[in-house]
Amino acid sequence: MKEDFANTTLDPSITAAINQIYQADIEAIRNLSSFAATLMSGNQVVIPANVIIQGNLTISGNLSTTGTTTSVGITTANDININKDQWIRVHGQGGIFWQDYGGGWNMVDTTYIRAYNNVTIYTPKNIYAAGSITADGSVITGSWFRTEGDGGIVFDKHGGGWYMTDNTWLRTVGDKGIYSPTQIRTDGTVELGQTGNNPARIIFNNGGNIKAGSGGGVATCDGNGACGRLNNGGWNSNAV
Repeated sequence: MKEDFANTTLDPSITAAINQIYQADIEAIRNLSSFAATLMSGNQVVIPANVIIQGNLTISGNLSTTGTTTSVGITTANDININKDQWIRVHGQGGIFWQDYGGGWNMVDTTYIRAYNNVTIYTPKNIYAAGSITADGSVITGSWFRTEGDGGIVFDKHGGGWYMTDNTWLRTVGDKGIYSPTQIRTDGTVELGQTGNNPARIIFNNGGNIKAGSGGGVATCDGNGACGRLNNGGWNSNAV
């Protein structure tokens, strides 16, 4: 038995509902087209509002931003380039961490930038400080300790040290004396007393002779222990 559908008439309310849905779909397509046109700027997509992504965002190309990028964490297999004198800002006590090597930089107060995980700081060049460098431990060098100007080495606890103010003398800080439990050696002259044209002197020469005197007179002891005074070129063994 053949059933004739040609004369099937839809209820007007159904027809109206279909037309309403159709018009809504057409309007949605128009809105989507307008929205896409608004987002597209040349070959870029411009989003005029905030975007919240609750999952991961994978970018196979570059990510460029002209404002601030705030993230709980950023993982990248490539470089992060900062242009136009901008900053990488870290909130809280975080910092920069090199995952493969276990070290980095961070701050936990307003005073120090700290090396994270107690790693050592190394540079093949110089480290410059406009102020002082303070170390809780020893300062070790395989070369020289150098001071520029009239500075030197000061032992703060005891108020002494060494410094130079000219090209002649190595001087003690705080007028400290020099002590050695063994020997103090010089291959030249030891001067005693005040400076001037005729300071008191003790002279040690390579022949074992000792000369001591001030002004015109000089007392001399030779290598055999004989002592006397030189007066106008003559020898007086009873003068000393």
